Amino acid sequence: MKKRMRLGIFGAGMMARAHLEALRGVNEAEAAGVSWAGAKSLKMISAEFGVPAFSKPDELLARADAVSVCLPTFLHEEAAVMAAAAGRDVLCEKPLALEEAAAIRMIKACRRAGVRLMTAHCLRFWPEYAFLKRAVDSGEFGAALEFHGSRFSAAPGWSSGNWLLEDSLSGGPAIDLHIHDADMILHLFGPPESARSRLVSAPGEKSVHTEFTYPNGPVARADAGWFFGSYPFRMGYRAVFERAVVEYDSAAEKTLKIWTPAGGPPRAPKLTKTDGYREQIRYFARCASKGCEPEMSDGQAGLAALRLVRNALRSSETGRAVRYRPPSV
Repeated sequence: MKKRMRLGIFGAGMMARAHLEALRGVNEAEAAGVSWAGAKSLKMISAEFGVPAFSKPDELLARADAVSVCLPTFLHEEAAVMAAAAGRDVLCEKPLALEEAAAIRMIKACRRAGVRLMTAHCLRFWPEYAFLKRAVDSGEFGAALEFHGSRFSAAPGWSSGNWLLEDSLSGGPAIDLHIHDADMILHLFGPPESARSRLVSAPGEKSVHTEFTYPNGPVARADAGWFFGSYPFRMGYRAVFERAVVEYDSAAEKTLKIWTPAGGPPRAPKLTKTDGYREQIRYFARCASKGCEPEMSDGQAGLAALRLVRNALRSSETGRAVRYRPPSV
């Protein structure tokens, strides 16, 4: 029997809990412990999940094979560089960093240390999005004509010190939220020629709306943002093909539906009961076990998505589309 990866968790917030919960259903990995948070938070999450807590990150690194960086975005670089220096593989929550320069430093630090760096772009592993990727690649429904992704929630006032609400710390909904669909568009269709965004900022809404240009490909759009009050989290997409319309709504009882020219009620394909957090950790552990790079969503993928969203934000300032050039490190 192969050894299970001992995965240390940096952080004690919502994403740390998501990764710890996912680990309960992963045979390839187990939690080595938690660190890099306040004593009270560490005590609570340690008791909740039955894992050891370490006041010093290096104590956790000594007991782990790899780390999952579930910290506020502005701490990602520091944590990844520390883990790499200790010879530990790194699974880093999205966005990889706030700025391209920081993401590049993270990639280079991991390369120098000879460790793996994977960006936790969970949508690539989410069943409904994995289904869509297979449909695009296989041509089962013909060519893709249109994609429209969306992701909305109430403003995240729950974050520690409200760091998510500070653009200088989180990048706002464009970097923290919109990057999911931007990355998925890259995953589905490759690099666009350009991107153009509009931002809405009002007392009850902060959102970003982007069109990605593919001169010989599909019309691709995405919207994301935060609303006031207790608006529920929802994500989804509509993908139009030559011979089908595929829709995903996270709030629906049957989340995925397919309409075809044959008419009649939509088909609801049966999907594996799992989620992107669990599957990305399983993939990360399998890559480590096989000694291969996490090509499905490596550091370069995290940098590419960050550049695409940053370009889109620049376009919102000028009103003109910004050309996209895929980064290479």
